[in-house]
Amino acid sequence: MKASRLFLAFVLLIAGGSVALSQNQVQFDINIPNYDVVYVSDLVDVSSGKLKQGLPEMSITLRNTAPAQIFLRVRIELQLREGPRKVVVDGRSEPFDLNGVMRLSARDLAGRGALIKFLDRNTDWIDDNDEVAKQIRSHIENFPTLPVGNLFISVAAFNPINPTVSIGDLRHTITIRNSSESEVVVTLVSPEHGQNVPTPFPTFTWTSQKPNVTLYVYEKLPVHRSAEEAVTGIPYLKRDLTGISTFTYPADAARRLEMNKTYLWFVETRVVTTRGDLTRRSEVRLFRVHAGGGDNALARLLSTLPGDVASQLQQLMSDGWDPSGITLDGSPINQGELTALFQRLARENTEVNFRVED
Repeated sequence: MKASRLFLAFVLLIAGGSVALSQNQVQFDINIPNYDVVYVSDLVDVSSGKLKQGLPEMSITLRNTAPAQIFLRVRIELQLREGPRKVVVDGRSEPFDLNGVMRLSARDLAGRGALIKFLDRNTDWIDDNDEVAKQIRSHIENFPTLPVGNLFISVAAFNPINPTVSIGDLRHTITIRNSSESEVVVTLVSPEHGQNVPTPFPTFTWTSQKPNVTLYVYEKLPVHRSAEEAVTGIPYLKRDLTGISTFTYPADAARRLEMNKTYLWFVETRVVTTRGDLTRRSEVRLFRVHAGGGDNALARLLSTLPGDVASQLQQLMSDGWDPSGITLDGSPINQGELTALFQRLARENTEVNFRVED
């Protein structure tokens, strides 16, 4: 059945970096990118179930110590989330000669090369009476990418003369954590937007589903009309980081932050898909290096106002406005008095108009 050939193609494409070395005669080396997101239409001709040929980075290398005729057996089990496993491929190749080292390309694995041909033996694995099989079929018919779950792969080599004893094998488990690049999220924690930090060596904190991220810091200049315009230039700091979610601005950085200046920061990660590498970026946040330091509580309070006031205030802060004080009828009031005023106006359903003066 086409569906089983389709899943065979999936696994041969995403089982990247797995190496099986043993004392048997045949050794395997599978070199394929570890895709985060796999699109069906990019890898497989759905109408024919055949693997596409335009993937030069994909290869499987076989090695043996003495010339021999062998065949390959491939078994693949799919597990949706934490459910039971289902055998979706149980196939074998035709016998072929292996003498030293052989590299199988994407064209070979698609069954259109001169080296080997795969014969699919399991053509009736989707059974309407099998609940797991129905879930798998439903996903294939309704979604463009491989489902979240696990794939358990085994590839073994056999001598046609004694087809019951393996002379080399590979076992690998692939954990598929995302069925779409939009599921990969990077979230900033601190500094908060508009916050004043008392040191030119602030500590940045974020959360990311991917362990490899890049931290960017830019200066916000008066000529920049927006945060997005500011982050198109040369960064003050660009640092590739792995396996951490907090980083302090280094004292030995080529460019140091300066007091009383405004900066922008964000974190991005890379999502590897069969349509190329995609970048997932967090929001862009603004902070100031200010001797007063601490969280700008007034800015945070103003940002909670209803309607479009909060968005307008955020744009003003991005343009460099620092809401460090406020007056009522010409007299300064503190944060507590402002909070009490907002609460009273809210209880009385009073309409309030705001004006920001420079």
